[in-house]
Amino acid sequence: MALIFVSKCLLGYRVRYNGEVLSCQRVLSLVKGHKVITFCPEEILGVPRPKINLFGKDKVMVDERGRVVEGKLRDYWRREFFSKAYPIELFILKAKSPSCALKSAKWYLGGKVLRSCGKFTQKLLEIYKDSNFLEV
Repeated sequence: MALIFVSKCLLGYRVRYNGEVLSCQRVLSLVKGHKVITFCPEEILGVPRPKINLFGKDKVMVDERGRVVEGKLRDYWRREFFSKAYPIELFILKAKSPSCALKSAKWYLGGKVLRSCGKFTQKLLEIYKDSNFLEV
């Protein structure tokens, strides 16, 4: 039985920035019969919360009020997720999230809007090199 990581929002947890519930039937089907670890890299900021985007060359995480939230988020990730060792085979991550996206997070750079990997996922890719990743 594979250990699968799933972004909490995809399983119907109320953790999205706007407080909406999102449940993905495709994800529910994929994880059926597997051991699942859920995590939301942004929930420490509360629900609802200001939307976060990636800005500048270093893709700094800034909320829509102009506050840099990356430091607080990184500390939370390190303490609540990265300090533990999990043998995860598959990561199912929320598309378009500045934290979880694999390729679709908006990144504002020099007047352009590009697509990028989310900051949490960027760290996952460094640590879990042999795992599989799916963006939903």
